[in-house]
Amino acid sequence: MKIYLRLLASLKKHLPSKNGSDGSVIMDVEEGMSCTGLLESSGIDDSLVVLLNGRQADLRAVLKDGDVVAVFPPVEKGSYELKA
Repeated sequence: MKIYLRLLASLKKHLPSKNGSDGSVIMDVEEGMSCTGLLESSGIDDSLVVLLNGRQADLRAVLKDGDVVAVFPPVEKGSYELKA
């Protein structure tokens, strides 16, 4: 299945290819892959903010075909939590 991965700021270096000058790439991933699995397979293991289809993601969420995953580092060092 295909998902859209967008890496922002210093995370762009983890892109699997240089397809997107804006930090985005379309990726083929296995059915049942979670947000955590996607990050691990991309070599990303920092404390991050992850949006799935424009909303804060549960990292255990299973990805679906066509999902958009945006990842960026927290503004401050340490953990970061979005407040609703």
